[in-house]
Amino acid sequence: MEESLISTSDLEPISNNYEQIKALFKKKHPEAEAVLAQAFEKTVSQIIHELNAKKNTSDNLRAEISQAKCKLWGMCGEKICAYIKTIDAGASKVLLEILNQQQKILKENSGSNEAMQALEEELTKTKQEMDQILIAAETLENTARSLREENAKLKDRVNGTPEDLEAQMQQLQEENEKYLQKIISLSKEKAESCLSKETSGGSYATPKATREKTRENKKSISRTNSGSTIKDLTLKQLKEFIEEIYTSKEKFDQKCIETHQAKETMEEYMYSYLNQKYGLKSLIQDWISAIVKAVEKYEPEDPDVLLFAKILRHQIEENYRKVFQEVRKTSLQLLKIHLKNKFPYMQEKAVKELLNTKTEGELEEEEWKSIVTYMYNQADSEYLQSLLTEHAERNLTRASKIQGKTTLSYTNFVNLLLEFQVTGHDQLLEPFREKFLMIDTDNQGILITKQFSELLAVLDILEENERLIKFVDPFDTGKITFSDCVSTLLSHQMEYKGNFVSIIYKLYSEKH
Repeated sequence: MEESLISTSDLEPISNNYEQIKALFKKKHPEAEAVLAQAFEKTVSQIIHELNAKKNTSDNLRAEISQAKCKLWGMCGEKICAYIKTIDAGASKVLLEILNQQQKILKENSGSNEAMQALEEELTKTKQEMDQILIAAETLENTARSLREENAKLKDRVNGTPEDLEAQMQQLQEENEKYLQKIISLSKEKAESCLSKETSGGSYATPKATREKTRENKKSISRTNSGSTIKDLTLKQLKEFIEEIYTSKEKFDQKCIETHQAKETMEEYMYSYLNQKYGLKSLIQDWISAIVKAVEKYEPEDPDVLLFAKILRHQIEENYRKVFQEVRKTSLQLLKIHLKNKFPYMQEKAVKELLNTKTEGELEEEEWKSIVTYMYNQADSEYLQSLLTEHAERNLTRASKIQGKTTLSYTNFVNLLLEFQVTGHDQLLEPFREKFLMIDTDNQGILITKQFSELLAVLDILEENERLIKFVDPFDTGKITFSDCVSTLLSHQMEYKGNFVSIIYKLYSEKH
């Protein structure tokens, strides 16, 4: 017999009842016992087989089980009717009619229950679809709003007066003439530079050659004072330059490793990069001045510029920008997870659209609190939530005030996290920088091997001198940058108050 979906506790009363019916038959018709036993086994086996067949196809297995139990009890009813018929045919007929009517009513109720369940499922499905439609509508509304704003801006530009357009054209012509004259006046110098490259046997400059030429240009630039007006870079232009120089320096550092040459600081490499890009001292000077001016202007308001400024000044190591990348990546991932948990039935495409809307617009309080809670420990999380709430309330839009919501733009949210990161790391490195500047007195961000040993002595870890020098300067170049010092000493663990921490963390803990 197949494994039954009907529990033993349900089958036992049926079996006991059937045994009593068999006992009644046995008194008057002993020969009927074997027939009744065989009929019981066959009927039970058939009903269980039918029920198992419906196990994977039925939409309402519970109702199927109930019907199966009704059939088994109905079998008992039919047999007792058969027994009563041997005594009183009329009574048997009445009882059989009662049983048939009960079966009919049970079937009707079963159908009604199935209909109710189907209706409930349909309502649930409809509710889920409505939720998705509402989210999609909100997304479309935000998109439409953005398009309307962009359209208004375009109209303003198109509706500018002819006088304004003429003035802009005149300004552009003057700038073009100015740069044309500069190019003509410097063409000879550029030609000589190109000839010198050809004479040297190739267009690619090695790190060493680039470094020497950069030093010459840097000295020359420092003596040059053109007196010209420093150009103004927009924040976008500055950040594009920063990203370009990061990418270029990564390749340059890799080349230094391959050729076993010393790396440069970011400050040094900026001159190298501009020298390779422009080649003309006057243009390099213009760009250096413009970059310095833009960095000073934008570092108070943009964390990426702030980090670049601190790297240039040898205050934070270059690799820390990878932390920025990780913060951005993690924030986005956590926001997506939050949205998926909030709308579990939303399709992936709709989730992506909603995610884009959020990253280009506003986060609700529950959203940015969820991200911060997962990203940081309790103390940092509480501090950041307080900081973010204060910022959000200070910059509430009129619409948010009306709706009673505390929202925060995603861009501002991420920038506040990055600012928190760079500020905290800057504070962590401060005690170490003080020790470093005791050796690097001219603040060039570079130590020679002897000076690095002196630094280790100041840090009271001179016994690690040989091992750390091999780690920080594996090719024995004799030149060690501030960034390499920090990266090496952050990875060097030592025991402090029962824990293993870096010497940099130890210095910070002792000071605070």
